[in-house]
Amino acid sequence: MQTTAGRLYEADLRLRPDGSKGMLVSTLQSFLDYQRERAWVWEQQALVRARFVAGDTDMGARFDAARREVLQQSRQQSEVFREVAAMRMRMRVAHDRSRDERFDLKQGEGGLVDLEFLLQALVLTHAAHVPALVDARETADLIARCGEAGLLSGAQVAQAPGGACRAAGARSRLHTRRSGPHCAQRYAD
Repeated sequence: MQTTAGRLYEADLRLRPDGSKGMLVSTLQSFLDYQRERAWVWEQQALVRARFVAGDTDMGARFDAARREVLQQSRQQSEVFREVAAMRMRMRVAHDRSRDERFDLKQGEGGLVDLEFLLQALVLTHAAHVPALVDARETADLIARCGEAGLLSGAQVAQAPGGACRAAGARSRLHTRRSGPHCAQRYAD
């Protein structure tokens, strides 16, 4: 999106149903069919945080219903976790800037993206039986819902994500935009 002040955001047109061979714009029904029949697990992971932000409120409600339906599909837990772990490993190889004395809080092993992927995998594998998981989109809410559903222990809920910041802070230097003393406070709330 180009504005007079510069580029507001860039849309990667390859990231659409059926990739570069797919339609630039699709109907909600064709999007839903794609999600049901051909979507990759990582595409369904993105739906965990997806939300309607602008436009026709009826269309927003229909999108929310479609999102809920897709997320509540029954899935093979071992397959989902295998695919999520493989995608996470590819991302870590490409983006982790951790070094001996530096920990990349966002992309490093045990960092915030690992937490996000775990929560998304839990939603994908348990929302069919725990529909309340679909209502949460923010990390803290997802942690709480997973705890309430017994998918995370009380200790895990109490430690995450503030615990991740405290553990990272014990290392000599942090290498992310979210580093520093404000990190633990921001994620402890």
